[in-house]
Amino acid sequence: MLARAEMRPRVAEAGFDDPPKDVLEVLDILENLYGPQKAAGPTDPYEMILYVNCGYPATDVSCSKGFEVLKREWGCNRRTFSQRQKRSSQS
Repeated sequence: MLARAEMRPRVAEAGFDDPPKDVLEVLDILENLYGPQKAAGPTDPYEMILYVNCGYPATDVSCSKGFEVLKREWGCNRRTFSQRQKRSSQS
């Protein structure tokens, strides 16, 4: 974590003269310094739930690996899951 004294030059570098006053201003500073945030996983709400449950411990790397296997072997369609669940419960 940056100390206040260390943050001042970074804030000025991002185009702000004064220290940030609120969260939105801090987010603007971070975006100016590092660029827009990129999603680590899917953006569809249903797929997001699947994604975070596909890896342990739940890190971007482990969830991505598990989610790729899930998509490849099962797909991410809700209907697909319910059909397979019915078939496996009938066996």
